Amino acid sequence: MYKRSGELLNKFQREEFINSLFTMNMYELGAFYMLSKKDLKIILSKRRNSNRLGFAVQLCLCRYPGFIPDNLSIIPINLIKFISKQLGLMHEDFKNYSLREATLYEHRIELQEKFGFQVLDKKNEYKLQVLLVPFIERGYQTTELLIKLLELCRSEGIVITTTLSNLEHIISKTRQRVEINIHNILTQNLTSEQKDLLDSTLKMTKDKYLSDFGWLKKNIGKTSVSSFHEILKKLLYLEKFNFIPEKIDIPIVKIKEFINLGTTYEASSLKKLNESKRLSILCSAIVK
Repeated sequence: MYKRSGELLNKFQREEFINSLFTMNMYELGAFYMLSKKDLKIILSKRRNSNRLGFAVQLCLCRYPGFIPDNLSIIPINLIKFISKQLGLMHEDFKNYSLREATLYEHRIELQEKFGFQVLDKKNEYKLQVLLVPFIERGYQTTELLIKLLELCRSEGIVITTTLSNLEHIISKTRQRVEINIHNILTQNLTSEQKDLLDSTLKMTKDKYLSDFGWLKKNIGKTSVSSFHEILKKLLYLEKFNFIPEKIDIPIVKIKEFINLGTTYEASSLKKLNESKRLSILCSAIVK
């Protein structure tokens, strides 16, 4: 399934994730969606039953999961029934709520004004990126990061009133920031001579079928006198890279990620990467 730039889930994965957010038992519905007297007073001030129920549903979604889908029809019927029962309304009233788009947006503005919810503007997006960095450094996967990002939104009072892909873009941008920062840590102190030396490990010569980097990665094989000599040869070769510190102050998850890339990529593939990423992988692999 096609994904746009910055999107991390395809259409089916996104639908599955959204459905998981709204799958709750009666205990969870009571914990997240019980309306207070203040809530009821504001909700019941609306004229039409559909507006009362629709406003209440949006209020509840602002609180949990902190995300209002652009397509309200995907909201499970048991959730709507639970809220409508508290208002003494029929759950069928909700069908008429989204007929007038202006009402949806007017209610969202009112939710911000009366309940203090914030929208996802540039300022809040930057705040979320900063808060998300530690979880990316720990190696959280995409769905884990989406769950964590929604938790952060709730704690900061930020409500996502657009598509879920906006959160995916935040994760994508933050991952890029983390990677660039790590590349800088690994490469900022390298001299041009040291960079050339690292790059020289990827060069192929006429009398060699393998680059030095490929040779370093090559399995030694069974224990023997020749394999012992091969290990010594590699250790002697690696001495010229003693400018790379053995302990690097970046998350171990990212080091492992670079090492795995170094193990997977051939020299020809590494040459195609931008300099900072290529050198980061080489430094990590050589330390390993």
